[in-house]
Amino acid sequence: DDMSIRIWNQSGECLNVFTSHKDAVTDCKFCPSDLKKLVSSSLDGTLKYWDVFSSKLVYTYQDAVPESLLNVKGIKSISWSMNGEKLCYGCRNGDVAIVSVHQHEMILESKWNAHNGQVTSCLIAENNLLSASVEDKTFRVWNIYTLEEVLRKVGEPLQISLLTNDQYSHTRNAFTSTMIDSIDNNESIKPGTASNSTAVVLLRDSATGMKVVSLSSIGPLYNETDPTVLNETRGDTVTACAISRSTVVHATSKGDLRVYNRYTGKPVGSGVLCGHMTDVTAIAFSDDETVLVSGGSDGTIRLWNPRPLSAIDQKFAD
Repeated sequence: DDMSIRIWNQSGECLNVFTSHKDAVTDCKFCPSDLKKLVSSSLDGTLKYWDVFSSKLVYTYQDAVPESLLNVKGIKSISWSMNGEKLCYGCRNGDVAIVSVHQHEMILESKWNAHNGQVTSCLIAENNLLSASVEDKTFRVWNIYTLEEVLRKVGEPLQISLLTNDQYSHTRNAFTSTMIDSIDNNESIKPGTASNSTAVVLLRDSATGMKVVSLSSIGPLYNETDPTVLNETRGDTVTACAISRSTVVHATSKGDLRVYNRYTGKPVGSGVLCGHMTDVTAIAFSDDETVLVSGGSDGTIRLWNPRPLSAIDQKFAD
């Protein structure tokens, strides 16, 4: 790990390189309300706030953790609130925290121990924080004001995502394209706000395998729809996951991408995308969900049409 953050366009041109972290970079996210802003996290226990257009580090936030044999430092995951005013992060010691984000500093609002293992993902949804730990095999929902746990799901949480409505997604995609096209422009880029969000969790257990759990509303009450069980190949070592409004994708240590219909659990087309020669370490959808991007441990990045061809289509394509 070279401890850097790089921004690329779809032509494979590197637009920016950010270097300042002293240990492996674990996550990075654009601010949803101003795509000029980028925050990265690292095992060095810091969050770094970057100005994308000037390629400058604006400031560094240090997570205050007394390091010991039982309490190691390091931030594993981050996520912005939709309005860009707050940011949550999950730590290797099981803590989660919420900070308010300002032009020249981040201010800690709350911090508590959420899991008995490192927090592999977290996100803010209205008045709640959603957190997941693969180590303690739980997905949990917390009230961000009372810090009370309001929901828990047992199982290995491979991915949690907040899916927004179509209008917001298309608007955000348009502004993402604007940001890439005007990388030298210093004006703020604000894609708007989101509403009607759905929280989706990909859980795995030994009895049922992988299942997609959807929470149709985020608030005091949770309307959980019947989970969708994926028609998966048991025994695959899952290395990364991504969820869109219609599709669930998981990567394997063999370098394959397995693609499923989110609502039926059945494979899409042939059900597999092949191309990586090593294990896949990260995958994500574009904002309009027409492109899937994957990164391998060999340092390569690949862009895909997220709908694999059927066996018959592949025969004629060859």
